[in-house]
Amino acid sequence: MKRVDVLKEGLSKLHNQIWDRKTKLEIELKAGQIISEADQDWLDGDGNLVDDERVVEALDNASDYEQGLEGLNSQDKLIVEKLQKLAGKGGIPSNKRKCSMVNGDTVSTGKKPRPLPKKKENATLQQQIDILDWHQDNKAMQKKRQTTLTKSIQVSSSPSH
Repeated sequence: MKRVDVLKEGLSKLHNQIWDRKTKLEIELKAGQIISEADQDWLDGDGNLVDDERVVEALDNASDYEQGLEGLNSQDKLIVEKLQKLAGKGGIPSNKRKCSMVNGDTVSTGKKPRPLPKKKENATLQQQIDILDWHQDNKAMQKKRQTTLTKSIQVSSSPSH
């Protein structure tokens, strides 16, 4: 939906909201009846949609909506905000974002995932030596555990006399 269409929708809703009161007051005036000062002020202020219609028409006729919006004075910009709120489409986007999905599960952490390295790097000679030493040390421990386990299994599985 175009931004001008949002404003037109807001103007239509505003027109529907004031229609009953405005027509009632206009009928009273045409009949020659006196209306209260508050009603006169309302007809001149909130009941008068001339400014709202002028702003919507100016933005509709503008070649670029953003430039047309920048050309408006502060009062006209308030009218634009009012019409956007009435249409239910605020001019300022929300800070809320959808949760990211990882394997079908939502991730609620606000942290960005660490980027994967773009270039594959080889380990230095010292790193390679450390890795080989770790494997050699753990291999010896694994052999000790394996012999201990096999002995305990043999003892427990031997027939009792």
